[in-house]
Amino acid sequence: VALSIRILNKSNTANYCFDKNTYQKNQNYKALPLESQYLKAAGGVHCSASNLLKLAKALLRDNSEQKLLLSNNSMKLMQKITSSYNSSSIRMHYGMGMQIIDDKRVCNTPLYGHEGFAYGSVNAFFYDIDKNKAIIQLNGGAREWCNGKLACLNQDIIKWYYNNY
Repeated sequence: VALSIRILNKSNTANYCFDKNTYQKNQNYKALPLESQYLKAAGGVHCSASNLLKLAKALLRDNSEQKLLLSNNSMKLMQKITSSYNSSSIRMHYGMGMQIIDDKRVCNTPLYGHEGFAYGSVNAFFYDIDKNKAIIQLNGGAREWCNGKLACLNQDIIKWYYNNY
């Protein structure tokens, strides 16, 4: 069902903008109430970018007055590599509920976080421990095309960020 209502084009290139023609032609997608298109995210997380930033600050201890969200031991366990994506063209690993990007072609330091895909949305929340910064990207209507296990949109945003900041 999910594949029949996605708003993706069929090209082999990333499509970062809403494709109005595809939307106009896809009657199944148009028939669903807007709010029901996003109710079935795999992880069940429904969050705004500003709330994800609060989570990032709590994880990165950016606010000294804020209580610790997770202990240092818990954070270390989540960041510990438990498996690797061997088939991925981008060097990525998996920790306890966390993806780890460790590829110099994407960024110079490891990033910890996760991607989310649901019904044409491509999302990312990754943080850089060394720089004490987070990259949060929420996008509805983007192509879910991936380079290995990393969405091309997320890869391009991470590269842009590290080239400009």
